[in-house]
Amino acid sequence: MKLPVLLLTFLCLSAVTASAVEYPLTVSTDGRNLLDDRGDAVVLNAGTPWHLAARLTREEVADYLDTRAGQGINALLMALMVTDGYSTGSAQNVYGDEPFLSPGDFGRPNEAYFSHVDWVIEQANQRGIMMLITPVYLGWGCGDEGWCAEANAAGPTEMRDFGRWVGNRYKNQPNIIWVQGGDVDAGAYGAMPEVNAIAEGILEVDSAHLHTAHCDRQNSGRDCYDQPWMDLDTTYSDCSRTPVQIRDDYNRIPWMPTIYIEGVYEFEHSVSAECIRSQAWWAALGGLSGHFFGSGKIWDFTPDWRQGLVTEGTTSMQHFGTILKARGWGELVPDYAHNVMVSGYGDINGSDYAATATRADRNSVISYLPTPRTVTIAMNRVEGSEADAWWIDPAEGSGQYIGRYATSGTRDFSTPGPGDWVLVIDNAAANLIDPWVGSTNVSDTPANSRVQVLSASPNPFNPRTVLSFVAPAGEHLQVAVYDARGRLLERIFDAAATGEVQTLTWEPHGLASGTYFVRASSGGQTSVRKVGLLK
Repeated sequence: MKLPVLLLTFLCLSAVTASAVEYPLTVSTDGRNLLDDRGDAVVLNAGTPWHLAARLTREEVADYLDTRAGQGINALLMALMVTDGYSTGSAQNVYGDEPFLSPGDFGRPNEAYFSHVDWVIEQANQRGIMMLITPVYLGWGCGDEGWCAEANAAGPTEMRDFGRWVGNRYKNQPNIIWVQGGDVDAGAYGAMPEVNAIAEGILEVDSAHLHTAHCDRQNSGRDCYDQPWMDLDTTYSDCSRTPVQIRDDYNRIPWMPTIYIEGVYEFEHSVSAECIRSQAWWAALGGLSGHFFGSGKIWDFTPDWRQGLVTEGTTSMQHFGTILKARGWGELVPDYAHNVMVSGYGDINGSDYAATATRADRNSVISYLPTPRTVTIAMNRVEGSEADAWWIDPAEGSGQYIGRYATSGTRDFSTPGPGDWVLVIDNAAANLIDPWVGSTNVSDTPANSRVQVLSASPNPFNPRTVLSFVAPAGEHLQVAVYDARGRLLERIFDAAATGEVQTLTWEPHGLASGTYFVRASSGGQTSVRKVGLLK
């Protein structure tokens, strides 16, 4: 355990909430960012349920999507179809439908199979989740885990026809980014003509959706698929080389939005919790437009897949998103020149690198330190005359205030305990929300969340209001009140939920008239309701 902290938080929504994104996505004119339909910068806080459309029933899919949406996940990576090459399943979906009427015959897609895929994608859309989909997943080493042999046998003409079929089927589905390849350098196995044919076939009938590619580990998408159809790049690495690969991908010319599409997964390769967190923080502070968290229990949906929904890794990813949402992930500029963290950053070629980024308006500096150390920060890189500094435990989502300092000269900061830490330094005059609190935006509550603050009556109120809320039976439920800056004022309920609508009376003491936020949190989901106190 780390040192005691002064302030605690609980699970909140993530970096860009599902409700905040309006599809379709485009690329900014400078090539740096993904933009939604309103022109707002979008970052993807994502998961990797590769076999979602094959392994789960509709009821299970809905439960999975509800949970992830409630955890703030706004994108998922999925294969359009799977093969027989996995021990936990087959090419058939859970209902016994094969993707093709004849095995490997791309000219004879099975309507029953793809109708279920349609339903899965639309269910994600209804929850505001972007789907990154491999139309033909080739598979590691062009082996039997994917469709590489079948695609090579079919040839470019048939694969172009299949691309047209896929494009026509999904051209009006807004929440899709196409991912070509799939864990492999297609050119190394003679499959590049087929990959190009798939992408070009889709583009013949659908020019609205973006395309990217997924190569093998330690290679970016552009290393293997530097093709005219690519709109955004991908980084695929692990905890030994991620920082330098992200830097190299970020600096590629011409600029292209880049997402960290895959690292090492939780529950695989004896991976540490610090490794899982570091991949995400390096991506966000390194200038990338998204990070994909992977789980060995989820990607192929093992029998105990539900145990992968709320884990140390998923909890860390929620805290990761909460902190970045509070400081604007999409506005961060990486400090590769070390003008902000001037010493203590370590070696970018290894796993000990401390990444730093600054908001474009210079109101915040964020650093991720994967191991304990002392770092030196150039305080004049923070806007304003004074700055507030915080240490945040990325595993627990808790923070402690360090102090207020002049924004001149340099200052050393030493981690307060073992493990990894996040350092946040803010312009004191900007009056920003405490960095681990996240949003108090009522729209952040998904409409289908299993946790709901249903009402406050009366509202506005004086001197008291009756709150009603609901969460699944047996789940631990916390209900707390925050002020408009997101500071915790009072925890008013902390016990097991009954599954029925519960009520309590809140009568604040010593609070001035104003707007407050009642937030309920249970099972990784959060609901917020705004209330007004009139005196």
